[in-house]
Amino acid sequence: MFSEFGVAAVLCGHSELFERSVVPDGDEGSPGVLYYDVGVAGDSLGGELRGGDGELLRYNPHRAWTADQDAPERWEVAGDGNPVLREGGKHYGYLDINLERTGTGARLTLQPIHAFPVLDSQYRVLRIERRTYDDEVCLRIGPDGRVTPSAGR
Repeated sequence: MFSEFGVAAVLCGHSELFERSVVPDGDEGSPGVLYYDVGVAGDSLGGELRGGDGELLRYNPHRAWTADQDAPERWEVAGDGNPVLREGGKHYGYLDINLERTGTGARLTLQPIHAFPVLDSQYRVLRIERRTYDDEVCLRIGPDGRVTPSAGR
């Protein structure tokens, strides 16, 4: 139904996961429909399901990106020996959606954002920074309001 009516993206949430899926609609050259599960950006209360051996279950065959798997944590050991998170990981966030008019329709940009806690080596919060995950998607929308087949991901 979403493909039939030209829906570009479906937004849902509260599964404790930040995920983007792409479901093909069967039309040759069509970019398909994007599904965003924004939840609360996967705040370590959830994420991809794992089996008893720790291996990912890969329950979503349309998964294109998740904060859980595609934004790995990078830690550095501070001078006092305590590891401090420097980037990556699952944090509270939101999906930034920008729609801009163009001469032939519009451009839709979807960018996952998160609030990153900058900590000292004693794990005190120094500040919160607005950071972007590396999964920006830009779609071109034609004059009829539908995503154009040449839309880049």
